[in-house]
Amino acid sequence: MSTSRRLLAAVLAAALCALPGCAATKLYDVHEDMANQDGEPIDFQVTRIAAIHFMFDIMPLFGDASLDETMKEFQRAARERGAVGIRIAEVETTMFWWVLPPISFFLPPVTTTVSGDIRYAEVEAPRPE
Repeated sequence: MSTSRRLLAAVLAAALCALPGCAATKLYDVHEDMANQDGEPIDFQVTRIAAIHFMFDIMPLFGDASLDETMKEFQRAARERGAVGIRIAEVETTMFWWVLPPISFFLPPVTTTVSGDIRYAEVEAPRPE
C-alpha cells in the first residue's frame, strides 16, 4: 500500500470516528466532603468534544467542537447530575493541524475541553424546634 493511500485511509478513519461528534464527560469526586466558599457541596467535572472542522476552524464538518456546543454539553451533564450551578475553571481548544499535513490543514481534528466545579443544592440540616 502506498504512502498516499495509507494517509487517505487514516484521514477517512478519523473522519468516520468523529462523524457524529464525540463527547465525553467525567465527574471527579476530588472534593469529597468539601464545600465551596459559600458552603455548597461541589464536584469537579470535565467535558471534552472531538470533531473535524474545515479550514482552521471556519466551520464544523463532522461533529461540532465549538466552545458553544461544549458549554451546552457541560451544562446538560451537570443538570443531569442535579447541579444547581457551575463555575468554569478552564477552557481549552486544540486544533491538530499538524497531524496529517497537508490534509489536516483543510480538515483538522479539533478538541474542546471545559472543566469546572458543579454545585449542588445545599442540604439543610434539621432545625431545632
